[in-house]
Amino acid sequence: MAGHNSSRDYLGDMAVVMDPGSAYTKAGFSGDERPRAVLRSTAGRPAYPPGESGRVGGFRGSNVAADHPGVYSASPGPSECDGVCDGVCDGLISDWDALERLWSSLLQDELQVTPEEHAVLATDPPLTPPSQRRRLAQLLFEGFGVPALQLSHAPVLALYSYGLVTGLVVDAGSSATRVCPVVTGYCLPHAARSLPLGGAHVSAYLQRLLGEGVGWKEEEGGVACERRGRRRSLLREVKRQSCYVSQDFERELQQRSAEVTEYRLPDNTTVALGNERFRCAELLFCPSLAGAAQPGVHILATGSVQESAPEWREELMANVAVCGGSSLLGGFPERLQGELERLAPRGARVRVFSSGWRHYASWLGGSVIAGLSSFQPLWITSADYQEHGPDVVQQRCY
Repeated sequence: MAGHNSSRDYLGDMAVVMDPGSAYTKAGFSGDERPRAVLRSTAGRPAYPPGESGRVGGFRGSNVAADHPGVYSASPGPSECDGVCDGVCDGLISDWDALERLWSSLLQDELQVTPEEHAVLATDPPLTPPSQRRRLAQLLFEGFGVPALQLSHAPVLALYSYGLVTGLVVDAGSSATRVCPVVTGYCLPHAARSLPLGGAHVSAYLQRLLGEGVGWKEEEGGVACERRGRRRSLLREVKRQSCYVSQDFERELQQRSAEVTEYRLPDNTTVALGNERFRCAELLFCPSLAGAAQPGVHILATGSVQESAPEWREELMANVAVCGGSSLLGGFPERLQGELERLAPRGARVRVFSSGWRHYASWLGGSVIAGLSSFQPLWITSADYQEHGPDVVQQRCY
């Protein structure tokens, strides 16, 4: 990112940091240690005909079909991947009206700020199409009237949150798992890799393993949409509390197949969980279990390092930073460490970093740098946008 003299200092106003993810969008202020608002990346619209008496209107964020009957979801992403409907699915935005409603809710309702008074730092994946970046700049400058903007690659910011500028970022999200090498603060897009499996697919695989014995049969129609949303919310909770990544899948499958743990549902009924607890999470390391012809995350990571310049490989393997909500599965960092050690050249140092806040690591990295005085000249101001148009983001955001 190159500096520009027309940028003013936004330290006194606290910039807004936005991190849109497939499942959740995180928002807060520069300098904070954690986001102030975390909403489902979803926007809803009524399933009933317009004007029908007594029916609900539109909803945003967490206030969607999982909580209100008769509401279908319209999301910023192109497909339904998790919960009722995903948000920015695999980094791509197709429903800009839904995105605008969601971000309006975050800025005005959750953060309670006037957008015209705060600069905005937004994260995006390293391979974001230029057209999407231009459209986002247009939305923020023309739609919300923000005074300044900066778009930063999520892997770089995630690495910053660990205090690193060079390393391999493994981001296990909801709709996908991505691996990206970062060298001295810059992504290496040619070596970035993506596995189209994430936490949403782990939840779906868990449902498949459990079967339909607990009333999770798929249904159609408006009321069924509500039930699907609640069912998937329940699956996420079961996964969060009971599921984990095995350190030795085959051995554990043989030794612990008979062990059963009961999970109590909100209606006081119980679900018996056996080896499904670790079989569902194995999907991230062995996608073929669900019939996907894809390499596991550890193979993806090793391939990404090999695609990087030889002089950087040693440092990349010694600084593997884990982030994303799906990386919170118990045992994920330890399994990744073990698999990378097995695949690395003899004598190579492998070090995997993880933290309790890794599910919002990109947001935290953005919060850190947006509050630095050295970052202030990097803002794209509304004057810059007026002079150069939306293309300015490609010239000033690397």
